[in-house]
Amino acid sequence: MKEELVLFLNMLELEGMRKNSVEAYGRDIRQMTEWLQARGCIACSTITQDAIMLYLEHLQASDKSSATIARQVASMRRFVKYLGDRGYKFDEKHIALTKHKLSRKPFLILQKDDIQRLLSAPDLSSASGLRDYLMLKMLYETGIRVSELITLKISDIDFKRRRIMCKTPYEQRMVYLNQDLVKKLKKYLALREIDFGVPDTPVFVNCYGQGISRQGLWKIVKIYADQQKLDCSVTPHTLRHSFAVHLLQDGGTIKHLQMIMGHQDVASTQVYESYISSDVVTSQTQDTV
Repeated sequence: MKEELVLFLNMLELEGMRKNSVEAYGRDIRQMTEWLQARGCIACSTITQDAIMLYLEHLQASDKSSATIARQVASMRRFVKYLGDRGYKFDEKHIALTKHKLSRKPFLILQKDDIQRLLSAPDLSSASGLRDYLMLKMLYETGIRVSELITLKISDIDFKRRRIMCKTPYEQRMVYLNQDLVKKLKKYLALREIDFGVPDTPVFVNCYGQGISRQGLWKIVKIYADQQKLDCSVTPHTLRHSFAVHLLQDGGTIKHLQMIMGHQDVASTQVYESYISSDVVTSQTQDTV
């Protein structure tokens, strides 16, 4: 399989695909081939319809996000089609299986009023409260990934152009900030420098001057969601998903959203289209009675 993968990636490069996208395809397909090889599919010619379906079920059972799964399935689909074009005995059923839509638990989407209540919860007079506000606001107003937020460095911020450099294993992209975010970021960094004296490390740090972890961010969101009596299943990803749906509701296009979210495959973006009707996005506030 290794030789075929190399040829496939070379083909993508010759077609003019961006280097980051080619690398993303390579990682996704290597993960798939390693999984298949561990289960007896040593060569491309031994990939059966059952093997494809089992791998799809494996992805569905994983704790990966819907966006990640959609991207991996898209990579898998293109590689299987390539193998078919190369003469391997794959029929339309093989290709059809890679178009199988995995059922995932629907995203929790907050109403805009609930978002504002969440953002109003942190105490902006303290460094930690200002930090929490900025993390919540950046997750919602920019659609930044959790991994991008917690690994953001001071050197990634361009205050003059009001933008930040987001880095993932797949790409680097610019995300733009509004004036309020820029102003509060400057204020927070000034307070953080006094409180922690930490040099060019992650922007958002805990009381020990260490970068906020995924678990730490999850707990912060949970605390404020509980304070505002929002749905108990609110997570940092809820803010990113809510941002995407609200942007589409306000007239944004799928292409624009794909660029902002940093999705490699448009299928990862199109999942939000089913959430834009008014009867899907409902208030997530719990009864207080």
